[in-house]
Amino acid sequence: MSRRRADAPSRSLGLGLGLAPGSTMVRRLGLLLLGAGAAEALRLTLFDMPVSNNGARARYIIQKKALDSNDVEVVSPMELGGLRSDEYLAKNPQGKMPLLSVDDSTFIYESDAIARFLLAEFRDRGEAFVCDDPLICAKSDLLVRLHDGYIQPIQGCMYKALPPFGTFGTRSLALDDIRKQLKILCDAAESNRVGDGPYILGTDKPTLADATIIPTLVFTSFMLPRHWGFSEEDAFGGAYLKDWWKSVQAADSVAANVVDEILAPLRAWDEKGRWNTIHGATTGSFFDSDEANDSVFGKIVRGEIPSKPVYEDKHCMAFPDLNPAAPEHLLVIPKSRNGLRRLTDATAEHTDVLGNLMLGAVRAHAAAAEARGEADDEAFDGLRVVVNDGPVGGQEVDHLHLHVLSGRSLKWPPG
Repeated sequence: MSRRRADAPSRSLGLGLGLAPGSTMVRRLGLLLLGAGAAEALRLTLFDMPVSNNGARARYIIQKKALDSNDVEVVSPMELGGLRSDEYLAKNPQGKMPLLSVDDSTFIYESDAIARFLLAEFRDRGEAFVCDDPLICAKSDLLVRLHDGYIQPIQGCMYKALPPFGTFGTRSLALDDIRKQLKILCDAAESNRVGDGPYILGTDKPTLADATIIPTLVFTSFMLPRHWGFSEEDAFGGAYLKDWWKSVQAADSVAANVVDEILAPLRAWDEKGRWNTIHGATTGSFFDSDEANDSVFGKIVRGEIPSKPVYEDKHCMAFPDLNPAAPEHLLVIPKSRNGLRRLTDATAEHTDVLGNLMLGAVRAHAAAAEARGEADDEAFDGLRVVVNDGPVGGQEVDHLHLHVLSGRSLKWPPG
C-alpha cells in the first residue's frame, strides 16, 4: 500500500536546474521519467484514525491543501494488523498514530515531522500556510513545542486507564500539570498574537500551530470538564484559547470538520462507558476527594490541626503517635491520598502513593533517629511497618496511613 511519489526521481534533476522541489515543473519531469501511468500508481499513505488528535494535525493540512486519495490515501492502522502488529511496528517502532508511508522503505512516524513534510511537499497546492515570515514561523514553532513537549506526552491522563502518564506516576499530578501547561500555552498564544486574523496568532492564514492545537483542544474541552472537574475555561488554559478555538471553527470550515471528526469517536467512547471504570473519573470527584476529607489526618495535612512532623516531603508527612506502642511509634500519612481511604481500596492508580508512603516510612525512621542522636542504638536497628485496614483490621482513622514502630524487640505474631 505504501508507494513512492511520482516526482521523486526528478528531485536531483530539478534542483540541478534551479527548480523548487515539489514545483509543477519538477512533477512533470517526474512523469516524463516514470511514464504516463506513474501519477496514478504512486501516492502517499497516512495510517490514522479519526479519534487521533495527533493524526488530525496531518488531516487538517490534507484538507486545507485540498488533497485527495491520489495524493494521500488515509487508511486505518488495521490495514497492517493494528498498532501492535509486527508489520506496523516494523514501520513505526513506537506503535502509535499517525504513520506516513512515502515508499516501500521510507516511513515518517512523528506527527510534527509528517505535518512539515506535507507542507513542504504540497506547498503550491490548496490554501497557503504562513511559512515565509521568520518571526511568525518562530512564534508558531514555539506554540508547537509547548504542545509537543509538555501537553501531548501526558494527555493520556485524560482517558487512559492506568499510569504512568509521561514522567508522572499519578493521574492527579499529571492533571495538575495539564492545567499548568494549558495556561502557559494560552498565555504564549495571546502574547505572541501579531494581528486580527482568525488563526491562533492573529494571522490571515493558518500556521502549523493551528493544525497542532485545534485537535488537542477537542480532547481537553471534551474530557476535562466532563470527567476531571475542570472549569470550561481551565480546559483551554484561559479565555483566549477558549474564544479563539470556537471562533476559528466559524471562520474555517476545515477546522470545524476536523473537530467533528474527533468528537464523534469521543462521544462514542463516552456512550460505551470508557470512563466508568477509571478511578475518580466523574465530574469534580477526583480533585474534591482530598479537599473533602474531614478525617483528623486530612485536617493535619491542610494545616487545620497543628502537628510537629519529624519528617515531611512533598508526598507525605510523619509525626509521633499520641498513644505509642513502642519507644518509636510514628504515623506516616500521604499528603494527597488520591481518594484512598484504606489499603484494600487500592488500585494501580495508587502505585505512586503507596511507594512514596513506604519510602517515607524509612526516611521518617532515619529522621527520628537523627533527632534522638541515637543512630547507632541497637534497639532502633530495625522497624516494623503496620497498615491497619478497615474496622476488622483495627483502622481507626478513615485516611490511609502507616504505623512505624521501633526501639524494642517486636515479637511475632503481633497481638
